[in-house]
Formats: sequence, structure tokens, C-alpha cells
Amino acid sequence: MGVPVNSIKQFEENTRYNRKSWTMMDKNYHIFISYSRGDLEVVRAIKNTIEQATNAKCWMDLDGGIKSGDPRFIKTITDAIDISSVFLFMLSKKSQVSEYALLELSYAKEETKNHIVIINIDNSKMIKEFRFLYRFTDTIYWGNRPQQEKLLRDIRIWIEKDNYTTNIETSPSKNITASNTNCNRILMLRHKNCVESAIFSPDGKQIVSASDDKSVRIWDADNGQIISIIKGHVDSVTCVAYSPDGTKVVSASDDASIRIWEVKSGNCLQSLRGHEDCIWSVSYSEDGYYIVSASVDKTIRVWDALTGRCIYTLSGHGGEVYYASFCPNRNLVVSASEDKTIRIWNLANGHCIKSLRGHNDGVWFAKYSPSGELIASASADNTIRIWNANNGECIKVLTGHKDDVNSVSFSSDGKLIISASDDYTLRIWDEKSGNCLQVFEGHDDFVNSAFFSPDDKRIVSASDDYTVKIWDL
Repeated sequence: MGVPVNSIKQFEENTRYNRKSWTMMDKNYHIFISYSRGDLEVVRAIKNTIEQATNAKCWMDLDGGIKSGDPRFIKTITDAIDISSVFLFMLSKKSQVSEYALLELSYAKEETKNHIVIINIDNSKMIKEFRFLYRFTDTIYWGNRPQQEKLLRDIRIWIEKDNYTTNIETSPSKNITASNTNCNRILMLRHKNCVESAIFSPDGKQIVSASDDKSVRIWDADNGQIISIIKGHVDSVTCVAYSPDGTKVVSASDDASIRIWEVKSGNCLQSLRGHEDCIWSVSYSEDGYYIVSASVDKTIRVWDALTGRCIYTLSGHGGEVYYASFCPNRNLVVSASEDKTIRIWNLANGHCIKSLRGHNDGVWFAKYSPSGELIASASADNTIRIWNANNGECIKVLTGHKDDVNSVSFSSDGKLIISASDDYTLRIWDEKSGNCLQVFEGHDDFVNSAFFSPDDKRIVSASDDYTVKIWDL
């Protein structure tokens, strides 16, 4: 009854580039139930018991009129397993375990972080074979009352911990100084591992996030519902960005590849290769014609976004390059490095024209202001620096964070700055005075990135606590 590895890979391959809107199920659910058609009525009764006892929402893989051989079934299942917090595999004496059921179970075990439980409905001997084949520790007999009650308690705990989309009404975040921008609502979105990057779409209607769970996820920015899960990278996804027209997303990964995805279909349009090690960052130029990437291999690469051809390889940093981005209105790129410097590169010839020094530790992030006149940098020395982009002079040093500052960016009008830190907080700063206006507390681990929405009315942050949070200002 074991499943060949190539079958699991094929199962993923059939679904990976064909993400569609789910028409057969509610996206806001917690538990995925796999079962045999012959057990339908008893499984429905178990489902009702679980939902009543835990307030969780369950989805039964065959209970929507989709047959296991139907292409819609194949396209739906991996998304469903990825979304769910709990995977329940039902077995009975009359179960006819199909190839697809075994693939579901193997996929849940190997590729996701679901809480997986095999439920023996009627004390079938088949459960012993499954325990031997899959080495599961969570196996219960549903007719055993104490085991059933323990499972229901565990599900309540798992759902509370792993709830993927939660609206949290909060009191205003703590202010360092008097501020008229109070945060009244947090929308929390959850991955299955650390979230490295999250950013709004150009129209502010969507958010794309990148995670160590190897996925790129696209969310509805208003209600937090998942629009699509995009898979293809074989290692952590470190950074994501929208194209200026919002029709494509570019992602970077520890697998040393860059991928361009079509937002509407989730299809991979191109895979860009050339870096020799993990890629830390990726972003589009303002016109959408070019992509810039930064890598552990100490280089920056500039790519033609249409053909995928590498135009420049920029070398000169003495350490890993953590971030690179384009100047909004000039043919320039700014980069931040482990070597404690920020460099400005002229794309007319690929030469470094300035090296900005002042940070006392590695520089995680550097980004131009919307006008292109300023550069903000974030460092492991716990500070943010604001630089004159024309002459390289350091204008201000912003202090307040108590640990590494991982990202920094400007509001669309350039008047505010948002920063994210390993001290678990976000901070908003006034660009002109350098004063900290507000501190946002709510993440339970390092905050890796933070960006304003296009209208500057919200912030999106990504954290090692597995969550993306949307903050109303």
C-alpha cells in the first residue's frame, strides 16, 4: 500500500501550475477529511460531532460531487491540504483505500505541517498496517470515548494556534509620541513556516507573501482569504514582488532560482537561473521591464523581465548581498550587504558609483524614497540611516529598535518611514524630523518586512511567527 515517490511528485505536478478558484468548497475551513465513499454517512456524523465540539469547519474531499478521477478533484486537493490545519484520514473495515487517498496522505505527511490523525472508525485491523507504513503517532479508535474526547480537545488547541485568518479588534498600539494614526484592526494571515516577505499589489487589493514553507501565497487584502497558493520552489521562498501592472509576481528562493508567476492562473512563466547560491531579494523596475536580485554569492544581477536574460552581474561587495532595488526615476540600483556598506550602481555601464559607509554591522535593506533623492537603510546594528542619494552623505540616524532592523521603506508621499525588526516590532518614523511616531506590537517573533499600502492607510508585515499581519492606520 506504499506510494512511490514519483507518484507523489506527479500528484503535485498535476496541480502546481493550475491553481484555480475553488468552486466546490469554502476557503475558510480548518480540517481536511479523507475517507472512502462507502463510509460517507458515518463520516458525516463524525464531521458534525467535530464541528459542534470544536467550532472548526471541516471539508470532506468527496462530499462535493467530485469524483476522485475528476481533474477538478486533482486541482483542488493539494490546495485544500495546504490550507487545512488538521488532516483526518478515516478508515473502516469496508474502506476501499484508493490511490488518490494514499497520495493525499503521503502529500500531507511529506509536504505540509498539518496535524495528521488516522481515525479508525470501527476498530479495523487495517490501522496496524497504516501505523507501520507511515509511522504515525496520532491514531485513534473513534469508538473509544477517552480517545475521541482527547482528539476533540487537541483539535480545539490546534485550531486556536493555527487559525489561518483571524480578525482581531485591538486597542491602539503603543505610541512613543503623540500620534493621530492609531491602529484599530489587525488582520492575521498564516503560513506553515516563517514568512520572509509580504507586500501589497499595486492596486492595494491583494497581498503576496513568501515563506520558508516553500510557497508563495496571494491573499485578498480586505478579508484575508487566500486567493491562491503557488508552489514550485524546492526551498524557502525569501522574497516576492508584484510587477507594476499587478499581473505578475516574481519570487526568489534559497534554491538559487527566480520565478515569474502569472497572478491570475498561478502558472510559472519563467525560471531565471544564474546565481550560484541562495537569493535574498528580488524586485521589479518602475517600468516593469527589468528585475534585480541580490544573492549570498555576493553579486547583484539585473534581468530582462520579458526574456529572462541576465543583462548585468554587478560585483564588488565583500560579503553576501541582502537586498537590491531600483531607483524610481533613474537608471540606478542600490544594494545592501553583509560587508556593512550600501552601494549605488549605474546601469548604463554596470559600475559602482558610490559606496555609503556608516553602519557598524551588516546592512539588511536599502531602498530609495519615491522621489529618488533619499535612501533609507536598515542594519544589524539596530539603526536606520537616511542618506542623500546624490552625494552619499548620511543625513539622519534613527534609533529606537532593540535588535536588528530587517527592512525599511517609505510611504508613497515620502513623508513616513516604516521599519521591521528582530525586536518583534514595527515602527513608523517621520522622515523630516526622524522622530518615532508609533510602535506596533503584536508579532511573536522576528519581523522580517513591513510595507505601506499604495494609499498609505494600511501596513503589511511578515514574521517568523508564521504570520502576515495587515494593520489599519
